[in-house]
Amino acid sequence: MCANRGLEDNGYWLRILKGSHADVYLNRAVLRGYAVAICSGPHVSESTQLAL
Repeated sequence: MCANRGLEDNGYWLRILKGSHADVYLNRAVLRGYAVAICSGPHVSESTQLAL
């Protein structure tokens, strides 16, 4: 997922929202209608480590 961050469309995921803190992608392959939000900040292991 991180390797595709910033792409509009990679064949499986279609970016439907480019936000200031995260991008939201819609899955078009296996799980149609499934959306994923990917944080645009650094990698963290726990959500409590996120600082906005």
